Amino acid sequence: RRAVVETEMEEAPPSNPLNNPGGSPRRSWSQRSRKSFTEKLLEGPSTTLAGADYEEFGQRDAGVPVRTTVTETLDKMTQETLLNRTYVHELERQEPRIVIFLRSSAGLVAQCGLFAFYVALDCAKGIFTSKALKGTKTVSQSVPIMQALIQIVIGACVSARFLGVPGLRDAFDIKKIIEYSPIGFIFAVAQAFNILAYTTISAGTVKVIGQTRLLQTAILSIVFFGRRYMLTQWATLLVIVLSASSFCIGDANWSDRNLCKKELLGNFTAMNKTGNISEFRMPEACLLQNSTSQDTNMMLGLFYVFTYNFLSDLGSIICEKLLKNESDKEVPYYIQKTWQEISGLPCAVIMSFLVPQMQEMIPGQEKKAQLGKWWSSDHPGGLLYNWGPAVLGALVFSTLQSFLSGLIVKKLNALMKLLGKSSSTMLVFFVGDCWLLRKDYGPADVSFTSAFAVMLGTLTFMQLKPPQPQTEVPTQASGRAMEMSQRA
Repeated sequence: RRAVVETEMEEAPPSNPLNNPGGSPRRSWSQRSRKSFTEKLLEGPSTTLAGADYEEFGQRDAGVPVRTTVTETLDKMTQETLLNRTYVHELERQEPRIVIFLRSSAGLVAQCGLFAFYVALDCAKGIFTSKALKGTKTVSQSVPIMQALIQIVIGACVSARFLGVPGLRDAFDIKKIIEYSPIGFIFAVAQAFNILAYTTISAGTVKVIGQTRLLQTAILSIVFFGRRYMLTQWATLLVIVLSASSFCIGDANWSDRNLCKKELLGNFTAMNKTGNISEFRMPEACLLQNSTSQDTNMMLGLFYVFTYNFLSDLGSIICEKLLKNESDKEVPYYIQKTWQEISGLPCAVIMSFLVPQMQEMIPGQEKKAQLGKWWSSDHPGGLLYNWGPAVLGALVFSTLQSFLSGLIVKKLNALMKLLGKSSSTMLVFFVGDCWLLRKDYGPADVSFTSAFAVMLGTLTFMQLKPPQPQTEVPTQASGRAMEMSQRA
């Protein structure tokens, strides 16, 4: 009987994940051998599109043991790879020559280059977005709208290139687009709040505060996936949150404090020259009421970042909960991405109308609200007003980061993902806030130490691994009993 079942399983034809309800195949991409390694790479891993951060919810490497110590990874870097083990095992079956190359010295350099490209892409996105939106007259919500349009075009072109007309038809499947609409809606709203954060606070602050997402991820993983953490891990998360809070306190009103110090020194110098103490005047920058606007900006920025983090994690969870069927796991990544962007584009357009209305209700945000009303007859230039090299750079890097990170990040192992996030945070802060986007006074001293503390806390957290429960090795008798119970 077992032989008959195995014979039937071997003779069963490959299933088409996008069949019509009647069962007739709509395309042939799943029933033919893939033509090139590039096509396999662009199809992505055989998992649903849940975002690059879903592994943080306890699904790292699909049940394969993960090495979490930096020393252990460096010692076996030449023997293994920097990539996800599940992906490496898939390559061993399909492209053994690629695996041999990856385990060579040249392959190690190529993997390090892939990792550096991922970090540089994320860093460039943050710096260019802050340069294009913070303190400018650009319509902030124009970037997500154009980004969604470009990603739809990219997904359609890639589908047509590798799958032909049937693939292009699948990319615009109405039923699948409706099925992905909750995911696209949530991620589009999250993207709108992420853009708003860059208009209010610096790029380095956005990245540093974003690391507190680890605490939120841990809580959500307990609620939805039943994962447990050690007391040391909770203590490390608390250190990260406290360090990020210290960073915000140091960054708050930092410009006013520097201006106050500068004007005070000037007034004291003038008073010493004249010797008349009655000529001393308290600078306006030192008055408490003048710091209200910066306090409002910091609080708004924190609200935007926390909302973005929550919606991103929520979207990842809903994505995995909704897309449990096996058929979607075989759909290429670029088709899933096209479905998500098509369903998210109307939401991005709606958010461009809702965001200015929300800003009008916030004290001190009236000017931003007027600039955001691109449809108004009083607006100076419409949706693409004030577009320049900085905005184009932000659009290019945001599009590449959104489309390619899903391919790159899912192929890196869990250690390299978190290491990439920490490296990107530090690069955005030091290269962006401390150099390219630096103001006359620069960041506060406490911001430097707090940023290092956040990075070290993140690196420490990713190396902590809860002890695995000891499983009893079943004896021969217990094994037979289990087999008999299963037969019964």
